[in-house]
Amino acid sequence: MKFKKKTKTKQVTNQTPNFPCFFYKKKQKYMDEVFPNVWLGQYEAVQKSQNSMLQQRRITHVVSIGSYEEWWKTRKEPKHMLLDFKDSPFVFVTDYFKQVFEFMDEATVRGNGVLIHCDEKRSRSGAIVVAYLMKKTQKQYTETLNKILAHSKKVMPNIGFQIQVLKMFFVFFNSNQSKKKKAKHSNFKQLRNFGKARWNMSVQYSNKINIEKELANALKNLMTQVSKLQSDITKKEQLYVTITNISSSSDLKENKDLNPKKTPVPSLNSPNGNGSSDTNQEKAWKRSVVIGLNQNDLNIFRKEWVLLAFLCHQFQLYQIPVHTNTINILYILGEMYFLDLLQTFRDIFQPENQSLVLDYDSPSDAIAKALQAYNQKDKQKEKEQTKHVS
Repeated sequence: MKFKKKTKTKQVTNQTPNFPCFFYKKKQKYMDEVFPNVWLGQYEAVQKSQNSMLQQRRITHVVSIGSYEEWWKTRKEPKHMLLDFKDSPFVFVTDYFKQVFEFMDEATVRGNGVLIHCDEKRSRSGAIVVAYLMKKTQKQYTETLNKILAHSKKVMPNIGFQIQVLKMFFVFFNSNQSKKKKAKHSNFKQLRNFGKARWNMSVQYSNKINIEKELANALKNLMTQVSKLQSDITKKEQLYVTITNISSSSDLKENKDLNPKKTPVPSLNSPNGNGSSDTNQEKAWKRSVVIGLNQNDLNIFRKEWVLLAFLCHQFQLYQIPVHTNTINILYILGEMYFLDLLQTFRDIFQPENQSLVLDYDSPSDAIAKALQAYNQKDKQKEKEQTKHVS
């Protein structure tokens, strides 16, 4: 018989590897390619220090939204389009789609890259890229957004931009259809005919979409969805009986009603197999009834809770008040089942956000207050600008 020689195992030490790259810091990523030749980035992606990176990626066109520097106006390479609009649900991002899409096509048709950036590559640039790819790939909003999020995790257009893009996709792209046709299976027909009709870029959607009404409807839907989540959870709740071992004497004193001699619970793991213990030490047991959910339902409701909490955050982020009952229900459900998520969304329930939690009879009242506050801020900024000029 042949025997294999024993090999000595080397001891692994905790010494740091002797590689030069170990000491280098990771470079921050200012832009992401979310589609072939379509790049999404932030303000730092267009600085002079990034010129070599832009040339390597063959980016010949740049769309700058919001912050920009004066020398970009005379910059020859890459070619710039400068847009100045605010990240607010009351701003119509759809009015910029025609000129931006033509500018982007000018680069992509030739096989070059185009970069769209705002300050944080989140809302404004994200809305334009989502809409452009919806038009180009003929896909729905959620599918397009999920594909973009796989490459750039910070992208999230504000609630007003989302409504505008969805309205363009589901309502206005098929404007050539006869109005006499019934709306039966309208969503399916719109998706089927999307490739033929395309988006009508000549339409001014700011004249077609009542954004205040749409935001009020979205706020109302949020309230109903939170109430529905509460009712669905109560329907799925079950009673669970748990038996726990009380080992310490202090626990026995606290549970005087429990008499281990009168109501002993046999140990199933006893060595003699008959349910009795060989040890002379008596064990005390406590039975409790708990209301809870099974793991499958808990995972489903967890995703719904996160989505609704995120929507509340979206409204509050743009100074739109959320109803008190909506916040209270989410907080109670979070305390009962999603305690770890309460820490993630703690900003929603913070005391400083009490001004964004109101009791109102109609969601349109909350939207009207938010619009009034938005207009007042604009007027104050205009006054400050006129003072600096004078």
